Amino acid sequence: MNTWKKKKAYTEAWWKPNVTRGYLFLDRAPTLEFLPWPSSAPPFRVSEDITGFEVYPKL
Repeated sequence: MNTWKKKKAYTEAWWKPNVTRGYLFLDRAPTLEFLPWPSSAPPFRVSEDITGFEVYPKL
């Protein structure tokens, strides 16, 4: 949620409710500071915890 303050305006510029489809994936649920979630923003989903996965180097 640290970057949402900076990226909110950018996201809302291209998101058109009932026209654009998709989700905004977040690392964790929004804090009370960002709730209620605005209808002008894409719906969000919280990504699962991936810290247990092994990291592979780029080839």
